[in-house]
Amino acid sequence: MKSVFKNLAFCAVLGASGSAFAAVVPFPNGDFETPGGASWDKNSFAGNQVISFPSTGGNTGGYGSIVSNELGGYAVLVTNGGLPYPLASLNLVAGKTYTFSYDMITSVAGPNKGGIKIESWSSTAGISDSKDQRVTSASTGWATYSYAYTIDPAATHIKVVPLWTPGETVGFDNVRVDNTPIVPPPVVPVIPNSGFEIPGGPFNVGADWAYFAGGFTGTHFTTGGNPGGNTVIDATVPGTYGVLVAKGNAYFSLAELGLTAGGTYIFQMDMKLLAGQDLGGLKLELSGADFVEKKPTAQQIAALPNPITEWNTYSFEFTIPAGWTQFKVVPVWGVASRVAYDNVKILPPPPLAAQIQAGTTVSWNAANPLNSYQPQESPTGLPGSFTNLGPKISGNAVTTVFAAVPAPFYQVLETTPDLFANAVLNPGFETSAVSSAPADNWSIPVPANNPNAVMTVVGSYPEVALAPFAGTKMLVIDSTTPATGPVTPPDTNVRSDSWTVTGNTVYTLSFQAAHLFKIGGANPQFYFQFFGSDPIFGDPVFLGDSFTSFQSLGGSWTKVERTFTTPAAATSMTIGFIQAMGAGNGWRWVTLIDDVSLLTPSTPGVTTVIPATPAAGVQISWNSKSGKTYQVKSSIGLLDWENFGTAAAGTGGTMSVSAPLTPPNKFYRVEETP
Repeated sequence: MKSVFKNLAFCAVLGASGSAFAAVVPFPNGDFETPGGASWDKNSFAGNQVISFPSTGGNTGGYGSIVSNELGGYAVLVTNGGLPYPLASLNLVAGKTYTFSYDMITSVAGPNKGGIKIESWSSTAGISDSKDQRVTSASTGWATYSYAYTIDPAATHIKVVPLWTPGETVGFDNVRVDNTPIVPPPVVPVIPNSGFEIPGGPFNVGADWAYFAGGFTGTHFTTGGNPGGNTVIDATVPGTYGVLVAKGNAYFSLAELGLTAGGTYIFQMDMKLLAGQDLGGLKLELSGADFVEKKPTAQQIAALPNPITEWNTYSFEFTIPAGWTQFKVVPVWGVASRVAYDNVKILPPPPLAAQIQAGTTVSWNAANPLNSYQPQESPTGLPGSFTNLGPKISGNAVTTVFAAVPAPFYQVLETTPDLFANAVLNPGFETSAVSSAPADNWSIPVPANNPNAVMTVVGSYPEVALAPFAGTKMLVIDSTTPATGPVTPPDTNVRSDSWTVTGNTVYTLSFQAAHLFKIGGANPQFYFQFFGSDPIFGDPVFLGDSFTSFQSLGGSWTKVERTFTTPAAATSMTIGFIQAMGAGNGWRWVTLIDDVSLLTPSTPGVTTVIPATPAAGVQISWNSKSGKTYQVKSSIGLLDWENFGTAAAGTGGTMSVSAPLTPPNKFYRVEETP
């Protein structure tokens, strides 16, 4: 794969704030300050032309002069003594578009004066060129002219050729190129009625939108959106599914949206949770059996100023697979929740942008990869005056942080890890000494309403060679429907015994799951049930539940994880698994579950203070994208670039590295590759 990167260079000045390094690069002796026109070739033919290099009178200083005393023949200047320059020497890349500029003076104002021609070369031969790009001179004084030129994708070298004016005098100075590629205007695809401002459509969910559901309600509202109109899918009553489909359930072609297969784009949607605990998401559907589903991650939600219950914009970066020519845009329901949707958009990814800042690097010796380290700063150094400098850092991979505003005193808190215990009893379904339905500490609260709904614990599954994720047992949920005739949708439900929890506390549940068969429609979900304690009798009091779908998994073991907060009055909880099956004939879903874990702290870690070492430094930061890799590079003279640190995968947020501010001064740039 051909690497595609965007460079941003920065100048780190010792003892001063870093400032952005200008990307405008003069051609060697492009200002004609070296006497005799060094680095330039004088080329003329069949005419009375005079080419010279006066040392004064330019814009400013020396310049190149072409005097053409008759209309026949030609006279030009050629960079590099007539030889092409290697693209790399000017930090240019084949196939990219750049702005070439020059200062020019003419003896007579008017059209078709002077100008330049730019040529793309292999190392030995010309490939293509810009043709003569002549300009209109508004006066007889010095003026700056520019021309955007796309270098031939096969080129390795380049020439720039300032042109004569037939029968007149023309002068050139400050021939240069901006080596930051010109970014084409972003393509902003339009989704009809993307903001749900126009009512109408089937089920009145909004004009240009289709709605498909199994028991859920979809409703358009003219107010209350973000802003204006919006559509709500109410899935609080247990059912099967509910989706909106843009363009009235028609496919968008990539061509009509201005998208390309292999391109990366931002799919964006505003959502607001009106009831329940599960936000919806966005599905891109190529066909009924081939789709990609995006839902907000815990990190996305945690980064929001008013998470969940207020309008927020959720962005999903997606690279369109090769071979795709069309797709549907499908907002999907929130499981057991009521979710509002607005402003469905497709946007180009933001351009790579970086900056450099001078400050202080704070370093420490992190001896234990299992411990965490919290840098702190203080104006006085007295106990109780230290505040956190950035977030807590786990492990010893990172031992330096950056402080934009220096402080007089620094220290680091080193904390040993908390010891955790798994609150889930029999998490791997390994024992069944007391119960066999389906294993100890697990029960079937409501008997299956169909003999084809089977829950069992086995060591292997005969139809697929997939062993338990851990240990010797796993839970199997096998739901089928008759091949013909009426269908009563099978409803499987298995739930754990309860365990003690603390109210208003963050927990993380995880388990391993796989779907061996996905024939027809079903919605496997895991759910929490929370209980309080009766203040008089101490009996459990049901406080509510929360459902999360995991239907998008494939046929191999995949970790499912959810972080949640218990209700304030909660004293205990359970986890359950259900598989809500549709009513079609010949359908079958087989789901495997193993290694269920909900960790609770048992022994807190121990915190000690260790010394920190401050030093003058700089920080290079940039906006990153998921699916991209970033490499920071440094250079002393802008020609030879060396890796600074190691390449890192994009996080979708701001990334940064810091460096000590020591001689010699360096330039920095960031490279982005697929």
